[in-house]
Amino acid sequence: MNRGSDPKASDANVCAIQEKSCPLPPVISLPCLKNLTIDARYSMNGSPAPEILSAVVKFISTGSPSITSFTLKLSDRNIVVGEPFIEEMLGIYGSSLERLSFISCGVTIASVSVIARRCKKLKRLEVSVPFKETVSGALLDLHYQLANTHFARADPIC
Repeated sequence: MNRGSDPKASDANVCAIQEKSCPLPPVISLPCLKNLTIDARYSMNGSPAPEILSAVVKFISTGSPSITSFTLKLSDRNIVVGEPFIEEMLGIYGSSLERLSFISCGVTIASVSVIARRCKKLKRLEVSVPFKETVSGALLDLHYQLANTHFARADPIC
């Protein structure tokens, strides 16, 4: 059979060439997986990375429902992780996360507030807050919000 006439092979080649998200393989089972690290080479110039990161997190969640540690490492400190991605990831893993790290990238104060509310078991949080948000007084707002969450309790839930 001529490989050029095989529609499945042709679709796979088109996906690879266009770098668009392609259908993922069937569901996997990783029931013992507790630590997930994604090291992405993300570019701000029209990269499909946000969609790909989201697809990877969804795909892995089908076989690993209770990740306790999640790390996202990007290649540029100027990139701020989008709030929709954080919301989606917390919707999947927020109830089981104990450690959350965003390395070589930033998160917004609003995202940190969401993390504080949704991750009840969180023991360690590593983030880089963009400088423009620290100057605007948002850190004072964050301090107030964190002081009124489970992080400030004298009797931790451990």
